[in-house]
Amino acid sequence: MPVQVVSASDGLLTLAVTSAVDLAIKEGRTINPAEILN
Repeated sequence: MPVQVVSASDGLLTLAVTSAVDLAIKEGRTINPAEILN
């Protein structure tokens, strides 16, 4: 299995988006991509 190299900024962005989506789901809110990006 090849090792995937991801820059730190990409990793943090992915983590932030994933966390925001997870939080929105837990709160039972609809997910608005614009809210996540702002």
